[in-house]
Amino acid sequence: MYCRYCGKQLEDGTVICPGCGRLTDDGQRLVKPVAQNAAVPVQSAMKKTKLTKSTITALVAFFLCLFGAVLNTIITTSSTMQQLMGESSYMLGQIGLVAVAGIFSILTLITAVVSLVLSVTERASAYNRIFPICMTAVGLAYIIDFICSAVMLSMRVV
Repeated sequence: MYCRYCGKQLEDGTVICPGCGRLTDDGQRLVKPVAQNAAVPVQSAMKKTKLTKSTITALVAFFLCLFGAVLNTIITTSSTMQQLMGESSYMLGQIGLVAVAGIFSILTLITAVVSLVLSVTERASAYNRIFPICMTAVGLAYIIDFICSAVMLSMRVV
């Protein structure tokens, strides 16, 4: 047997030519099946996971909650606003911020519940239901926080 690349004489069963270092015909027959079998797990590992409707809806609830939390932070830490704006205009601003935060808390809860219902109708696995369940719990906590903020503000107004 001779190497087809450099012409050096080879012993039978040689995998790599000692003259040029390339794979012989026997070497290619050994390597090709191994390479083909190795490519299958790589391709299956690269499958993309598809986001479900419930996960997307829960993400929307998350961002609504995040924006509302920023508003609540503005409401609770605005003592300097009160000093700058005066008492009457400050209270109007506080009432407006509480109203907007209330809208976001209600939207968060509604979106989170819709996400939970979608995860049930999609027959999602327990793992895929964790995020909608957590967002529903966060939405409930957010509604309670809004109610507490509104009650505290009404006590200051009265």
